Amino acid sequence: MKKFLTLLCLALLTSLRAAPAVPTVTVLDDRLRDSAFQFEVLRYVYLWYLDDRFFVNTAEAASFEIWVRPVEPRTRDPEDKSLYAEMWVPAAQIVLKLKLADYPVPELNRQVKSPGFRIIRADPLPDAPAPREGYAVFTHDRQKIRAFLADTRNRPQLPDAALRERLKAAMRETVKLHPPSDPTVPQVFFLSTVSPVSGDLWILWVNERTAIRFGGEFGADEPDLLSLLPLHTQLFDLKSKVVASLLETEGSTGYITKDWAGRILYQCLVLGERVEVPPEKLGLAPAAK
Repeated sequence: MKKFLTLLCLALLTSLRAAPAVPTVTVLDDRLRDSAFQFEVLRYVYLWYLDDRFFVNTAEAASFEIWVRPVEPRTRDPEDKSLYAEMWVPAAQIVLKLKLADYPVPELNRQVKSPGFRIIRADPLPDAPAPREGYAVFTHDRQKIRAFLADTRNRPQLPDAALRERLKAAMRETVKLHPPSDPTVPQVFFLSTVSPVSGDLWILWVNERTAIRFGGEFGADEPDLLSLLPLHTQLFDLKSKVVASLLETEGSTGYITKDWAGRILYQCLVLGERVEVPPEKLGLAPAAK
């Protein structure tokens, strides 16, 4: 019996030594701790991800938690000083990847810096990516959050002058690469609302019934630099690239769900801004007189 107890103690000590220590957040950028920033993130999640199930499931909650931790990308260039973070919203079951851009563009001899963290990826997840102890945890009053979302949901944030000009140039480039079915008529676009915490913007191309996603460093702190930075462009034909579930697509990134299509239409048609461009300003042939 004594030998058995000795072996049991040794086994317990070995397992304790082998158990990895849970990392504790000791350093977190103050901008990530800012409650105004966290509320803007919740506003973005509200507009693009939340549905009725979220409010039903949290109807009895008195508060919401937001978990934040700094993370590192798998690889980075030596000159890249950008900061990265991960935010987990337990009540929404969504994890957000955030980036504070700070890197050089040698071709332009410029440094790209964003004034704040931007969401670069969002993924629904049933469970947190890591234990709670590895995050800085912030608690917000549920009623305060609901009041903020109710107060801001019909206050669209539209692109500023510099971003509008960059988007017009991007639309011209897109139309040249993807000529419309009738190049002789004005092309009608609706610009979606923008978010100070997101690097994505959507445009609805009415003539072609196509949704266009533009992604980039919209938060660059120098307006002239915005016109020089590349935009990541992706087109979704709303007639053929909309599915009920992305599980239907076998891993393809060329589709959007019906839910997401509805949110794009709402952000563009209802809250967004209409832009009509004559064919000659898009490099297209005007109608013969």
